Amino acid sequence: MELTSVDDFRERAWSLLPKGPLDYYRSGAGDEYSLRLNQSAFDRPTYLKDVSERTTKTNVLGINMDMPVGIAPTAMQRMAHPEGEVANAKAAAASGVLFTLSTIATSSIEEVAEATPESNKWFQLYIYRDRELTKNLVRRAEKNGYKAIVLTVDAPLFGLRRRDVKNKFTLAPHLQLANFVGEKATGVHNSEGGSGLLEYRCSYRGLSVEAMELTSVDDFRERAWSLLPKGPLDYYRSGAGDEYSLRLNQSAFDRPTYLKDVSERTTKTNVLGINMDMPVGIAPTAMQRMAHPEGEVANAKAAAASGVLFTLSTIATSSIEEVAEATPESNKWFQLYIYRDRELTKNLVRRAEKNGYKAIVLTVDAPLFGLRRRDVKNKFTLAPHLQLANFVGEKATGVHNSEGGSGLLEYVNKQFDDSITWEDVKWLVEFTKLPVIAKGILTAEDATTAVQCGCRGIIVSNHGARQIDGVPASIEALPEVVAAVGERVTVMMDGGIRQGTDVFKALALGAKLVFIGRPAIWGLTADGQRGVETILKIIKNELNICMAIAGCPTVSDISRKYVVHESYYSKL
Repeated sequence: MELTSVDDFRERAWSLLPKGPLDYYRSGAGDEYSLRLNQSAFDRPTYLKDVSERTTKTNVLGINMDMPVGIAPTAMQRMAHPEGEVANAKAAAASGVLFTLSTIATSSIEEVAEATPESNKWFQLYIYRDRELTKNLVRRAEKNGYKAIVLTVDAPLFGLRRRDVKNKFTLAPHLQLANFVGEKATGVHNSEGGSGLLEYRCSYRGLSVEAMELTSVDDFRERAWSLLPKGPLDYYRSGAGDEYSLRLNQSAFDRPTYLKDVSERTTKTNVLGINMDMPVGIAPTAMQRMAHPEGEVANAKAAAASGVLFTLSTIATSSIEEVAEATPESNKWFQLYIYRDRELTKNLVRRAEKNGYKAIVLTVDAPLFGLRRRDVKNKFTLAPHLQLANFVGEKATGVHNSEGGSGLLEYVNKQFDDSITWEDVKWLVEFTKLPVIAKGILTAEDATTAVQCGCRGIIVSNHGARQIDGVPASIEALPEVVAAVGERVTVMMDGGIRQGTDVFKALALGAKLVFIGRPAIWGLTADGQRGVETILKIIKNELNICMAIAGCPTVSDISRKYVVHESYYSKL
């Protein structure tokens, strides 16, 4: 026979289906990691057993079947074939297996029952806000000979299926959800800019969802990579050495609980006395005017408009004062490198205090910068029309020059104090009026020392994997730090956050706030302030959906019980 396996049928179906229905059927949520895992987790045989008399027959819940396989509830099957669910149910009946009809089928409960009167069928149920309608669906299934109700408990709303959003997926006008009448039958014909099915599902749960042309941080990354010149691009995206830790940051990233009321939920939180619309902030990232003419100012405006925290880098291309003037009412922190010139360093802190910054984020993992090979190969320098805006003279323009390698690395080697110790952290804590947060902590020992020195917060970070290659991913180091000091100070994290589920995992492991650096740069490059705002909307929407499906109405409901290490699940 020409088609000899499920894979053969899959390839044939993929060649026949239009892109919208194809992507609806084959897609998974988010990056589709769990979808791939579903398919890769099987199996190993045992040998030398007597199998001369064997059968695949079985009995499940009093139903005799020719094999222990049933047809799962799959929505809107007439997209695949004109007979849709009816054909599928007939095939199951002819094969002696169970068929399960979806609530949102394109063939009705009655149609399928009439076509297969003697077969074994179950009915899958979504609970609508209209409980009488829901009850009526159950009564119809009972009346028409269905043997069980399969209640789906993991879908208070549907996951963020990016392919559907990009395709602006809708059901073709000649089809409808056959178990309903009126708007509930035809509402999936329309799209307000994203997935019509996701919008339909949300509307009947009293929820909302936003959709954009660029639907993920990865989309913005690809757009930004196509726009940035090679030198700035490699500066922003590179890591130290072989970039092993850079890759680990992104690959190191739950397990949900269901049937909790999440109809009223919020991503709002409070960290160190600052109210935020979600537990995400903008990490300090240097020289942002390489990405967009407004640089840090546009990024800070986006953070302010989105109700999140912005952190300004010492080596920014917009000054402390420029950012403060552009966002006078917003919440901002200032990231500090300690220069050899201590009066200059002290003056940076005083300027941050004067201009309304709420904390000093001291980077403790950079007495000098790591060996970033891409920058060395590119002989990276800052373009002549830009300068480090918090300084004057050589300290502002020294990064314009290269002596044969990375101009930034050469600048840092000259200007940063590589003799700093924890005594210098005490010095900073003693003279500033602001809380000091230690950024770049990866161990319980350093976290404990930072707290003893008076730090009010810890940011678990490997500096975007740009300092030492081979260090653990930030998310891997987070639990150790939380266990050591999480009861005494606020623990936060940056590194590898690309989507809302990453935020959820970090919060579950004890972080109170996470930061994004590169994603904001990709948004800034692609569309300035609006691009960063869109990045933040995407992450907030993903977090919101993840919280709903996992059963967490508020950020404080997210706890360690929702995540386990991947090794917890055996690989069969």
